[in-house]
Amino acid sequence: MNFLTETPFIVGIIMTVLGLFVMFSIFKPNKNELFEIKNWKTREEWQGEVITTEPKSWSQTDTKYGNDFFYNFKVPLTIAGKENILTAKGLVRPNDIHKLKKGIKVIVKYSDDIPTKVAVIDVLY
Repeated sequence: MNFLTETPFIVGIIMTVLGLFVMFSIFKPNKNELFEIKNWKTREEWQGEVITTEPKSWSQTDTKYGNDFFYNFKVPLTIAGKENILTAKGLVRPNDIHKLKKGIKVIVKYSDDIPTKVAVIDVLY
């Protein structure tokens, strides 16, 4: 049992614990992204307004649903009489990515509940 007090053994244990901590902190999921994906997947189940609007910007995420990519669309919405720019998730097929250009329209479903639920139903190219 003398090896438990040896310096290389202690350093090895510390490095293993630190490595596990770093690994878990790097691969920790983004809670906002998971919440927005959940809103998109359950968009048929919750009540809300459906509008067509022009997104201010969009960006691709690393998340896929089948072969399609999730995109973050920044859309202007008027909620409780106040204009807000909210992020909504939507799916874009790989062969439609080149069609994303300024002036496109998206069909968005949103609810006034707290927290606000927003999801892109369709992208109109």
